[in-house]
Amino acid sequence: MKETIQIIQRANRQWLLSSRPEGMINESSFRWTESPIQSPKEGEVLIRNLWLSCDPAQRPWMSVDTYIPRTPLGEVVRAFALGQIAKIKGSKVIRIAGGKARCDWVVREAGFDEAIDYKSENVGTRLSELCPSNDDGGPDGI
Repeated sequence: MKETIQIIQRANRQWLLSSRPEGMINESSFRWTESPIQSPKEGEVLIRNLWLSCDPAQRPWMSVDTYIPRTPLGEVVRAFALGQIAKIKGSKVIRIAGGKARCDWVVREAGFDEAIDYKSENVGTRLSELCPSNDDGGPDGI
């Protein structure tokens, strides 16, 4: 039996890239939009984000091709949720952060299994200790 999800008075809120940032990023590089949330199709899920991460990697994604193609103008600025999905699927999730307080927060509040403090630890050495099978999850630190 297929359940129907009814979505009432909710909006899909998005920051769209309106121009390529030059120098410091400012709000003129983005356009805020709201649209109705569509019901998920077969094989899709609807996810409600409570927090968004603004990571240093997002800056080049707006301007140049990196290990992923740059964000096209008029498209949503990328924010990956791979760590959350990996955790749900039972994977060990590790986040790299700067400073003891941030690392403590990442584990205690954000729910990551481990955190590596890039300011005081050798990231490669610590990652090898935490993942001896060398099974890295991807480019975003999971």
